[in-house]
Amino acid sequence: MLHHRTGSSRRTTLLLTLLLFISTAVLFYIRARWSRPIPAHPFPASAILDQNTVTSSTGGAISCNCTAPKMPDPGIFPGGKAQSKEGWNVLPAVDGAKLDTTTFRVGSGTLVSTTYITSSYDPRRIKRVVVMIHGLSRTSWNQQLYTSLALDKATQSGAVSRDEVVVLAPHFFTGKDAGAFPADAHGKPLNDVLVWKGTEWADGTPSKYPKGSSVGAFDVLDAVIDHFLDLRKYPNLGTIVIGGFSLGAQLVTRYSTFRPSNAEQDSRISYWVGAPNSFLYLDRSRPYPTERYPDFNEYKYGLEGSLPPYLAAKRVVPSLQALAPNLLNRRISYCVGLGDLSAGSDVGPAAVQGSHHVSKVQHWVSDYLPFLPGSTGSRGVLPPRSTVDYIDGASHQDWKVLQSECTIKRLFLENPRR
Repeated sequence: MLHHRTGSSRRTTLLLTLLLFISTAVLFYIRARWSRPIPAHPFPASAILDQNTVTSSTGGAISCNCTAPKMPDPGIFPGGKAQSKEGWNVLPAVDGAKLDTTTFRVGSGTLVSTTYITSSYDPRRIKRVVVMIHGLSRTSWNQQLYTSLALDKATQSGAVSRDEVVVLAPHFFTGKDAGAFPADAHGKPLNDVLVWKGTEWADGTPSKYPKGSSVGAFDVLDAVIDHFLDLRKYPNLGTIVIGGFSLGAQLVTRYSTFRPSNAEQDSRISYWVGAPNSFLYLDRSRPYPTERYPDFNEYKYGLEGSLPPYLAAKRVVPSLQALAPNLLNRRISYCVGLGDLSAGSDVGPAAVQGSHHVSKVQHWVSDYLPFLPGSTGSRGVLPPRSTVDYIDGASHQDWKVLQSECTIKRLFLENPRR
């Protein structure tokens, strides 16, 4: 009897141990599963083009798929790269460029954008304008520098002349940049310079200063386009490229979605979207499960919640049916470095769009754009005016991506009108 009880006790102990082991394993799995915002991308970035061939609606390959040059960052960082977190207190000089605080008027015309721009040019000779928007670090001067270096390379083809191109880079101040703009001891601007709260400039949200402002970055881009598409001043202007990298690309993709249609202007405008951390989806579909994130479809990630006043001011209808044609009919080039495996923001609304910058771009161009109403209806087959470039040898490195042959082609050589 004692032996029987001992055997039973051992079996009970073993069973309890097994149950404890299983419970621990399940808890470990749950913690591991839910501690990550999304699953890993199903295939490595280096194989992305083999796994997902991207073709145009006419059946031809549309991605250059070139290699970025091996080069150090030529950028300027007053106080070091980390200074952007504390705020810039100076806007450094850039060879061949000047700071413009008078030309691009917004709102009632009393407010102006602070912009780096080619220092000297003849408006009558200008055929192309390339706008490049900075990212989170707000180094507009480097976007001016990098894009100008890319223009130098473009001129080597003989297809473009430097004196026929204007490069400009708007600067979107945040409150941390007091000193780079005139400010009092409390950081409040002393003039009507546009200053935003945090990263709200990239959403199209109106600036924090001047107080009561209704002007956002979309309005700044409108002002730039309106200025250069005045053919009385620029009679030979054929193309304006609105480009941005990282957070700047987020601004560009939202602007290209919301900007009201104007057939004549649209025929002269191209958009370049470099490695954004998120896109503006026009419906509730996403590549990854959304149950954990009830706000996944709120703006700036979707069309729910509070939208920028720009839409009401321009009478833009925030719906899939109204906005999809903009994404399908406009010339929009998407681009990302194949080594850009950084997650960027891991907040839920961005995370459910992809596990890193490469997958976010890939899901957008392969799984979303083709299935918008009126699009191609075939996975990986982009609308005829859209392109995507995957750049080998580059991660989240704007200076490398901008110097690649693919990007130079998109910015300076495509779509000449005159």
